[in-house]
Amino acid sequence: MKAAGRTALIFLIVVALFLASGDNNSIMVGGTTCSKRRHSLSSSETCCSIAASTGLKLQKLLKLNPGIDCESNLQGQLICIQG
Repeated sequence: MKAAGRTALIFLIVVALFLASGDNNSIMVGGTTCSKRRHSLSSSETCCSIAASTGLKLQKLLKLNPGIDCESNLQGQLICIQG
């Protein structure tokens, strides 16, 4: 194996080890770490319906999920419903 190939392989191994050592219980949602309760949205859900069903005020839901676009199709998005 040439030196460049060996270096690339070592780099990939180091990156893989770094990624594997991360906190698997937390996710980043809109730049905010969400380590407690998360929810994957279905096609029929909206920001308002999620807020109502979780007992959150809409403003709190939006604060937990900065950058969420409540006007777009939210299906499949993972949102934070408790910090």
